[in-house]
Amino acid sequence: MKLYRGQKKLLPIDLSAYSDGDTAGSAKMVNEDTEFDYFRSISEKCKALNLGLGICMSRPRVRVFETAPCEGIAIDEYPPFL
Repeated sequence: MKLYRGQKKLLPIDLSAYSDGDTAGSAKMVNEDTEFDYFRSISEKCKALNLGLGICMSRPRVRVFETAPCEGIAIDEYPPFL
């Protein structure tokens, strides 16, 4: 959800999703409401597929969608996909 310096030259990015005042170091952050909507949509799809959703380094408001750890989980801890 970060836009680093130089990326906008290389990628077709909709800059209206980013805020000038919301930054992390040299990176612009996507607007909080936009990020929340993105993760709500991803969360709904994960629930429909019975998948866990791990969210790392994001706003507390967005982490409400988290249903799984974001890293360090063993492969046998995931639900079967077949």
